[in-house]
Amino acid sequence: MGEVMEAIYSDRLEGLYGLLAHHYALGNQIEKATQYYRLAAQQAVAVYAYDDAVQNLHRAVDLNKMPEMSGLHLTLLEELGDVYRLMRDGEGAIAHYQEALGLLSARRLGI
Repeated sequence: MGEVMEAIYSDRLEGLYGLLAHHYALGNQIEKATQYYRLAAQQAVAVYAYDDAVQNLHRAVDLNKMPEMSGLHLTLLEELGDVYRLMRDGEGAIAHYQEALGLLSARRLGI
């Protein structure tokens, strides 16, 4: 379904990032879903819709928890921390940054 939407609406995908992400996630196309969730989050941040950005990034994080995706998982956690920082939610920001640091430390130790 995502591919069809991309083809039909190729000239106006910007308004469909969240919907595309959802359809790619349903089709278990993790990379494309993640790409669109991140774009939707960036778009939301640009218009100060931080709650929407958080929702999109959490969905992307949930899709990318497998060990081979740990680099992307780390980046998503950092992006979440950044949005929480913009929301002036220090606890949320620190929690996500610490989780990212924990992942990075584990990777360096080979755990």
